[in-house]
Amino acid sequence: MTVETNGKKEIVAAVVEKYEKGNASHQVFMNEENPEYAEIQEIRKKVVAAFILKVYGNNVDSLTPNDNIVINSNGKVEQYWNVWLLINNVISHKDSDEYVLNLEIKNVLSDIWYMKLETQIPMVQELIRGTVSASNLLTNGYLSPEELLVQGSDTVIFLEHVTKVIKHDSKVAVLGARTGLAVEMLLNNNLDRNVELTLIDESAGMLKRAEERLRRYDVQFEYYHFEDGLLEKSLLGQFDFVIALGELHRYKNPLHGLHVANMLLKAKGQLLALEYEDLDPMSIISSAILENGFSEYMRKRKNTALMTVDEWLTAFEESAFDDVMIKVYPTSSALFINANANKYKEYLKELEEYVRNSLVQYMLPQEFITFAWFPLSQNGKVDRKKIRQIVGNRKCTMVKNTDYVGVEREIAELWKEMLSVEDIGRNDNFFEIGGDSLLATQFVECLKQKYEIEMSLREIFNNAELDRVSKIIEEKIECNKQMIEGEI
Repeated sequence: MTVETNGKKEIVAAVVEKYEKGNASHQVFMNEENPEYAEIQEIRKKVVAAFILKVYGNNVDSLTPNDNIVINSNGKVEQYWNVWLLINNVISHKDSDEYVLNLEIKNVLSDIWYMKLETQIPMVQELIRGTVSASNLLTNGYLSPEELLVQGSDTVIFLEHVTKVIKHDSKVAVLGARTGLAVEMLLNNNLDRNVELTLIDESAGMLKRAEERLRRYDVQFEYYHFEDGLLEKSLLGQFDFVIALGELHRYKNPLHGLHVANMLLKAKGQLLALEYEDLDPMSIISSAILENGFSEYMRKRKNTALMTVDEWLTAFEESAFDDVMIKVYPTSSALFINANANKYKEYLKELEEYVRNSLVQYMLPQEFITFAWFPLSQNGKVDRKKIRQIVGNRKCTMVKNTDYVGVEREIAELWKEMLSVEDIGRNDNFFEIGGDSLLATQFVECLKQKYEIEMSLREIFNNAELDRVSKIIEEKIECNKQMIEGEI
């Protein structure tokens, strides 16, 4: 297709991998029930029930079982909460429009969880009225889904397992990294500092927060903003492990999440995921608001984005994963998922080579852009207009790493001037941000004048990333110094 980028028209090929199904063997292990945890969950259920009823305007301090209560059904969030209250026997129908309380909830009003939640009632009331943005929940210390997830005992156990499994010098992608809380927990669990960590998320703002949070750790980080199914070529087949903490179910089509993970992994790389069959009571407050009562999710069960073990097994059967193992924790409904990616195929390189050998020069795409899936129109066909818009906007971009080393800053300034680009990260590729062979020739000449070094075009083409080309430049500068010192 032809798209207009930075004021000029370009031929671009948008590509989706047609993956082959894996030969998935499935194993499911059931852990024992935990009575102590079950008691905690019962308390949390009552805390959340009291919170919702107070949000609705009930005087929970004086409510006792069989009392009439006020219920709101104005929007999808309230409707979801009402279904939850009924399913969990917190309330029951009295008449068609009246409800009564079934449980004693006054005994949890002095609980620390309730007292913390109670301070958030005015904000939550504004959220469900629509007078403030639901995105406020994402950074709320009490109601943020990320905060609630990392506080769970299942998450602690899962991350301890991840720490033991990940090997020295591994390349690890964290899918749905959010603000980096889980990554910070991994590092505090003594994760090997020689791993390379790439944090991937649909929110650039979240990734910026993650970068600020993790700056103090002596680990190699990269940050990628992933949106609209568009994946950078530099990510494909690069990782030994993909970690997905409560992330895979967030895809409207769960196969999309599995496909993204498989595209990121090397052959036989491992997906390590934590999912739940049912929401923790504390999570239904924020998750229901953020997902508008889960009305857009098509699952076997209504009003939820979460999937059962059987649903996950069915999804994996349709995916490109082998050897799927799911460990079930029935008390909390947690699922620990471990799956191996099948053989990664260099389909993109093969396609590029085929196109170059088949088309005349002026018809060749200037860039091949990979999607995990194509957006569809309302009638179920590939939405070419949307693809053109996505490609033109280039939504999937790296959050720039500008912690320059050595001469990287000077080279970055040269590139900014030559390519008319405002921001350049350490991993930016000269040719992918606007460079071509003519500009590469000019760059070689600039290096000769500025540093008195000789650089070939081949060296530029083979080391086009800022950090790699800067390293070669530094080596050449050092070599020149040694030659001069030798002559003296």
